[in-house]
Amino acid sequence: MQQLKNEYQANGLPHDFLTTEQFRQDLEHHLSMLLNKKQYQTNSPVVPAVAEKYDELYLSDDAKELLLECSKDTSGRIINMEFIGGMRTLSTNSRGFLTDDSHQTKARWIGALEELESRGLIKKLDFSSDYYEITRGGYTFAEAMGRKPSQSGR
Repeated sequence: MQQLKNEYQANGLPHDFLTTEQFRQDLEHHLSMLLNKKQYQTNSPVVPAVAEKYDELYLSDDAKELLLECSKDTSGRIINMEFIGGMRTLSTNSRGFLTDDSHQTKARWIGALEELESRGLIKKLDFSSDYYEITRGGYTFAEAMGRKPSQSGR
């Protein structure tokens, strides 16, 4: 029995722990290591072959506009910063999207930003960052939109 346990432990299967906290930490560590393996890495749920259909079905006009502008930015980044006093900026490719201080305008463009992030078309550079970066899927998606005539007249 001990030989079998040793064999499985060498492959990372059984694991001993003394406290529930140690179990939680070890599980988190092992799961992170597993998910960082190449087979689980993806920049986007967008498959290039279906990008043209996907954008029509699932992306708002505001999100499309923000993504297209970001794809033209040389660094491929969107800056979303909130300052003390409630001031906020959302910009990419030298274009500001918050053209006034109205809550409606903020909700519109922050919603577009969140939509792009939830679809995997952009990602935060780190968890505390105000900077987003377009993903490979985002570029693929933007290129597919650029090849089609605009539906919104923009």
